[in-house]
Amino acid sequence: MDEDIEWETRVVACELISSSGILLKLPQTAMATGQVLFHRFYYTKSFLRQDMEQTAMACIYLASKIEEAPRRIRDIINVFHHLQQLRSGKTMEPMVLDQSYIQLKSEVTLAERRVLKELGFCVHVKHPHKLIVVYMQQLGYDRDSQFVQMSWNYMSDALRSNVFVQYKPEAIACACIFLSARKLKIPLPSSPSWYIVFDVEEEHILDICETILELYQRPRIDYDVFMKKYKGLRKAFKESKDKAKAITIADKLAQGSNDANSSPASLPTSPKPGSEGSSSSAVQNNKEGNDHKRKLDAGDHVQKAPNSPQPKKSRRTPSPITFDDSPQRHNKKNKKRRKSRSDSSSRSRSRERRSLKKHSRREKSRSRSRSRSYSPKRSSHHKKSTNKVHHRYRSRSRSYSPVERDDIRYDRYYKKPKSSKHGRDEDPNKSRSRDKIRR
Repeated sequence: MDEDIEWETRVVACELISSSGILLKLPQTAMATGQVLFHRFYYTKSFLRQDMEQTAMACIYLASKIEEAPRRIRDIINVFHHLQQLRSGKTMEPMVLDQSYIQLKSEVTLAERRVLKELGFCVHVKHPHKLIVVYMQQLGYDRDSQFVQMSWNYMSDALRSNVFVQYKPEAIACACIFLSARKLKIPLPSSPSWYIVFDVEEEHILDICETILELYQRPRIDYDVFMKKYKGLRKAFKESKDKAKAITIADKLAQGSNDANSSPASLPTSPKPGSEGSSSSAVQNNKEGNDHKRKLDAGDHVQKAPNSPQPKKSRRTPSPITFDDSPQRHNKKNKKRRKSRSDSSSRSRSRERRSLKKHSRREKSRSRSRSRSYSPKRSSHHKKSTNKVHHRYRSRSRSYSPVERDDIRYDRYYKKPKSSKHGRDEDPNKSRSRDKIRR
């Protein structure tokens, strides 16, 4: 993208953000924050990769939340749709809530996340709006409304350029005051220079003034012509990107086929079945096999190679029975017996440990039961905490009123006859005779 087209895209996008902020009734700081975020984002990303309008919507949406004046995405989309119709000269029609609207809404939210990710969530912006008022008070021109208003206008127009990304806000405020003083022919202190007090260099002030004046020298941008040009550049960029991607895929496929053809089995150095080397090796192997058979027939002892692989025993065929009375055999048996004894001793020890553990557990449980049985009864103010978890183990007996309890006690002690020690009822005559004897 050329520098002129980049300049035009920055100007058009910042105009969209400022006009949409006016329609959304946002404060001046929110509109300025959205424009600064837009400039910062496109110094890290390309205008051709990311859509300019969607990024402008995301920036004004994010700036409204940063400056504590949030607006809905639906309102922002409707305002941008209204501005497009105004600039293109079309009849005013409301936006249809179809699938394209839902897709645009999701794309705006994704663009907001992309802006935050690229900026590293560093979205704080220091604006020179307050600095202009403070500097005017120190210079003694705070009552001159025309001077203050003109410097404020220069600053708001400077937001369309990349000045806020390159220079600090103190230098921008001094440059706006310098331009308005030259325009109105107001003298400023020169010995010493007034901008030295605010820690600003003269070169920075002159550079900022040149960039601001360049905005007024350029012709007015036609929105429809610019959008056609911008969309054509994006389309060409996308096509070139797809072509480059297809070429890289084809190169990878061709490289993979070449690797498959150049396998180690198809190399010219690999031995072939009909070659001379293979026939000579086969003849040599046959001679060695015949010599081995002759030695076996003669009864000679043939030694096995140290690293020769032994044939595996099949599970189905049983191994041949051999009777070995060598002393090594008895040593092996003794070793097995020792192992079995050690195993039995370890098992007995483990059993003893288990029994001791069981015995200790039983003693603990008995001691607990004794301590519970012989413990004194608790008083009324020491009540157990009844948790809801142990509701199963509560008694389900009926609860009586105090009057009913008195009746039960009276019936128990006065109406029913007293029982004997063994739980059997006594005759009334016997009880009377005992009472007489006692008297």
